[in-house]
Amino acid sequence: MSKCQSIGKGGRNQEITLAFEYCFSKLMLNNQYQELDCLFSSYGSDGIDGPTDAAGAYFLYEKNCSNLDQNELSDHLNRHDSYNYFAKKDRLIVTGPTGTNVSDLQILIINF
Repeated sequence: MSKCQSIGKGGRNQEITLAFEYCFSKLMLNNQYQELDCLFSSYGSDGIDGPTDAAGAYFLYEKNCSNLDQNELSDHLNRHDSYNYFAKKDRLIVTGPTGTNVSDLQILIINF
């Protein structure tokens, strides 16, 4: 990632999910992991992630999927605009405020 002059929209959970998707897409360039399914999600237990209405976001990769656009991922990462990326993909987790604040949660499930 690089320094940017503009700040996009998103919170730390959305940003880590976007960063995971970007790194995962780089692994997929090797085509050696095409036969796996992967789910990654990061969200706040309080239902709030940064200055947004989302608690977090998720990334789902299914076998032989080829819809990972590294240029788009890199662009949103560089602008710290994870919220708009996931909103466009319909992958925000929106729960509303839960009234509890235990921690941020990350889940990674891989099926080989």
